[in-house]
Amino acid sequence: MRTRKPKPAPTAASILTEAMVQRAIVAALEAHGCTVLQTNLAKARVIASKGVPDLIITHDKWPAYAWLGMEIKKPGGKPTPEQAALAARKRIVIVDDVFVALDEYHRFIRNMTFWQDQKVCDDFVRSLARG
Repeated sequence: MRTRKPKPAPTAASILTEAMVQRAIVAALEAHGCTVLQTNLAKARVIASKGVPDLIITHDKWPAYAWLGMEIKKPGGKPTPEQAALAARKRIVIVDDVFVALDEYHRFIRNMTFWQDQKVCDDFVRSLARG
């Protein structure tokens, strides 16, 4: 009698869909007080250009016209050539998990060229932690 090989344990890449990852990221960013525009919803897909990130994020405490573009991938997902080119030019970030998304969000705040004073940035990050 032949024995069957046991099935490998499921991985995050095999369980999570991009939509699931996106919902978790949107919830986390909204909990931080962000306004999150989702460009990959059914209605938005009609007008989206190649390379447009899935999320466009801003916060009322950010300087005017400051936005973060975030492309969501499921774990192990690959960006399109257009997305990879934008990410290489530091115009968008590509994330595959809520913790990476929050790290990129905080990196964006720290690197905003509008804020020359590090204390202002640190105070803002602390204010977000307080809610």
